[in-house]
Amino acid sequence: VQFIDLTGNQFESTIPTEIGLLVSAFVIHLGDNDLTGPIPSEIAISSLVDLVLKGNTLTGAVPKELCELSNLALLEVDCMVECACCTDHECAERVQELLMGVAFDEGSSLRIPGSPQNEALLWLSGDDKVYEYSDYDLIQRYALATLYFATGGREWVNRTFWLSGHDICDWFWNDEPICGSGGLERLHLKENGVFGTLPEEIALITSLKSIDFRSNQLFGTLPAQWFSYLELTRLDLSSNILTGFLPTEIGMQTALTFIDLNSNEVKSTIPSEIGLLSELSTLDLSNNRIYGTVPTEISMINDLQQLLLTNNELSGSVPLDLCGKGVTEIEIDCSISCVCCSSSCFSNEVSPTLSPPPTRSVSPTPLVEGNLRQIISSVSSDGGESLDVMGTSQNKAFRWLVSDNANLLNPRNRILQRFALATLFFATGGNTWNNRGAWLSSDNECLWFTSEGGGDVCNSDGLITILDLDNNNLVGTLPPEISLLSESLSFMDFYNNRINGTIPTEIGLLTGLSDTVDLDGNVLSGTIPTEIGLLTKVKVIWLNDNKLRGSVPTEIGTMEALEQFYVHKNEGLSGVMPAEVCNLGLEKLQVDCSAIQCSCCDPTCIPSSSPTRTSSTIEMSEAGWDSTDELKFFLASVSPDEGISMSIPGSPQAKALDWLASNANIDMYSENRLIQRYAMASFYFSTNGPQWNRTDSWLSDDDECLWYNNLFETCDNEGRLVNLRLDRQELQGTIPPELVLLSNSLRVLDLELNANLVGSIPEAIFTMTNIETFDMSGTSLTGTISTQVGGLGSLKIFRVFEVGMTGTIATEFGMLTRLDILDFGANNLSGTIPTEIGLLALVKGISFFGNHLITGTVPTELGQLTSLKKMYLDDTSLEGDLSGKICQLPSIEELWSDCNEINCGCCTMCCIDRESCNIPP
Repeated sequence: VQFIDLTGNQFESTIPTEIGLLVSAFVIHLGDNDLTGPIPSEIAISSLVDLVLKGNTLTGAVPKELCELSNLALLEVDCMVECACCTDHECAERVQELLMGVAFDEGSSLRIPGSPQNEALLWLSGDDKVYEYSDYDLIQRYALATLYFATGGREWVNRTFWLSGHDICDWFWNDEPICGSGGLERLHLKENGVFGTLPEEIALITSLKSIDFRSNQLFGTLPAQWFSYLELTRLDLSSNILTGFLPTEIGMQTALTFIDLNSNEVKSTIPSEIGLLSELSTLDLSNNRIYGTVPTEISMINDLQQLLLTNNELSGSVPLDLCGKGVTEIEIDCSISCVCCSSSCFSNEVSPTLSPPPTRSVSPTPLVEGNLRQIISSVSSDGGESLDVMGTSQNKAFRWLVSDNANLLNPRNRILQRFALATLFFATGGNTWNNRGAWLSSDNECLWFTSEGGGDVCNSDGLITILDLDNNNLVGTLPPEISLLSESLSFMDFYNNRINGTIPTEIGLLTGLSDTVDLDGNVLSGTIPTEIGLLTKVKVIWLNDNKLRGSVPTEIGTMEALEQFYVHKNEGLSGVMPAEVCNLGLEKLQVDCSAIQCSCCDPTCIPSSSPTRTSSTIEMSEAGWDSTDELKFFLASVSPDEGISMSIPGSPQAKALDWLASNANIDMYSENRLIQRYAMASFYFSTNGPQWNRTDSWLSDDDECLWYNNLFETCDNEGRLVNLRLDRQELQGTIPPELVLLSNSLRVLDLELNANLVGSIPEAIFTMTNIETFDMSGTSLTGTISTQVGGLGSLKIFRVFEVGMTGTIATEFGMLTRLDILDFGANNLSGTIPTEIGLLALVKGISFFGNHLITGTVPTELGQLTSLKKMYLDDTSLEGDLSGKICQLPSIEELWSDCNEINCGCCTMCCIDRESCNIPP
């Protein structure tokens, strides 16, 4: 063979050393595949003239033997591969040099590992087309990638082709054209779940004319560079959480016709430079913290048509010169005089201000991110792990905390307080609260909100004593971080919201609570935590009108200060009221008489249908579910993503919800049946059910246990799904996380030999503790195997043969002491075999076959597997000696290895060079 061209395929392997046997080859093109690992020195064939390896994910350095070839005229590799002699390898150096030259901070953030700028640089340097781009193309791609990494791009609602090899004009989903002859002109990401701070690097896209980020969760300040370098005509950042000052550089944007910063937390004066915007027709700064006076320079704007300034803290008057300009709409607060405005103005009653708390005895020192992380991690129940999990409320709160300079000078207890409140804000959809006051502003948090009577919410030390958020459209879960308010909180009221999930056990840490705990009128589920009994100073507890289940814990009886306790209208509560609670002699003790036996509740024991506090909480009527919204809120309370996916039109979850709501027999289903049908329907739509080989009775009105024929038991005696075997059914799509809703019953999950099943294994799957068989063999799943796998304590069979798994083998597999079969064969796993595998005393079969990147020595601990019958170690990069305990295993029947690398006198099959296997002599 003299010429070999395999360009543009999907080969997934390392470059075999045997390629060196092509001694006559002068052209080898392996570009644009999925090749991994280092370049073997054997490829240095003396006759070689052309060698193209670009477009792969090869690593390491080009072997020196290649650079010494006298005939080699063309050598192309990717930027990630170190190369001193390549024909076209200036890409990485070119990218870095170019970006260092245009960076606003002289490139310092490019050098900080993990920064958005550093991540964008690494991504761009690895682009196999980087050598094709012009300098401005590179700059545009870098700026957009920085935005992506700075604002949680992986969690955006729609990220289409972002960070792909496509032209940036194709990255967006807008129908309107976004690019012009000079480059990107429209950067529109409205209502897209964009969360984070605005990077100054956007200013590098000098062709930009329009920016629209309305209705997202952006915080921090407006970068002044945007107004120094861009020539914008339209800027819409309304409905975010932006803070800080309006930069004076705004006056340089003389082409601007539209500015909308409505509904943010901007605390600033209106800069006089606003008068330089001669083309401006609309200026909307309403619903912010704008103070001072309306500058006279605003009357210099000849084309102004709309001036919207309501709900701010402005004073003075509208300049008289503006009144003669023909402005068609001026909206102001009543505190501002205006001779030319309409007779109506907007009342803006500013909440009573709070005197700044006295200086603490501790002199705070400026903190950096590492210090903030250390402070929070030291008190977090998970040691701070959730701070780095993208999309969690803790991660969002931490990123906000780091971005707000006001936090850097606060003492430790104030930092924790701000973090706890920010976590609560993000965990309960703060951006859509009815009233979010000054939440997440740089103001003292004592000014973020007021109590129901309009009074102060903090004590003299500046610590929160009252948390009053009733009737405020809180949607989400109560985060455990609420316990960080334990030092001072005495009153907590979340009445009549849509809080779901369970009551966190950490509530018991709020031992300072001495008045009321009100969680009435929500959609809380689960049991009443026993830790609530630690709140020994609380006088009143409202838990009624929820979906709590179980029994009333006896620990309530230790709350000696308790006077009133309300738990009625919780369908799942039952049992007997503990004698310890009755012995408290409460003034009020209200329960559902039909569900809870209570000898001390009379005369306040009420039937479950009796009216109580007025509430708009979603409930199930006697006739069933009154609307799809009611069903949605119920399912959201148990869903792994709190119902977010159900709100995305066309998603599998939205389709499952619509299908379930239309079920003719929906009123007959228990809550458990509703959840089970929803989970199975989500799976059906997520894997393209209509195209399965056999759909049997799926999505019919039949009992779901009859939806498909199965040689094995499908459901248990209670009608709960225990067996989901859909192997060889042509499933197409991804595994939805909603399968976790079957955790209480599912024992078998077998989806093997569905080649079009793609994506990763949802993290939630690894929390299904009843799973006994997990088989994904022969699918096209990718990604890593979660370390949470150690929680699958019932697991007996784990098979991911010939899938696409990467990463290392988790040590937590050693916790699965019931395992019978463990099959990692034919994947892309790397690293070493954990010694903990030797703890699997019952395992009979183990395969590491075909994982070329598994290295190191075979652990001697495998010699403890006395039940082992079959083990496959061949086609790996393992080394070692099996002649000791492993060869002495009493039950071993088959043992395969690479005998050139592994000394194995007892192997039943010896394999050489990943090609041939033979029975040893």
